[in-house]
Amino acid sequence: MTKEQQDEQIVIIKKAIEDGKLIIGFKETMQALRQKEVAKVITARNVEEGRMADLKDLAAVSEVELVTLTQANDELGVICKKPFSISVLAIKNE
Repeated sequence: MTKEQQDEQIVIIKKAIEDGKLIIGFKETMQALRQKEVAKVITARNVEEGRMADLKDLAAVSEVELVTLTQANDELGVICKKPFSISVLAIKNE
């Protein structure tokens, strides 16, 4: 992923926070994917392999874009202005 693509994803995350369209967490994202409520899934670079496989499978079935950032989960937490690490998040449909 290029620096420009990376920056674009961070802008998308920040806009989703402002719009109240951010889903945080693996379980919450999986549930929203099953209910077809997700436009995009974004993960930190250090998501556990098993969880990443589950996300890839369900995102493929749901035809939802899956993006892996170059940031680790602690950095993703900072981007989302949360005092904890975030490995997985999703952007809700319009």
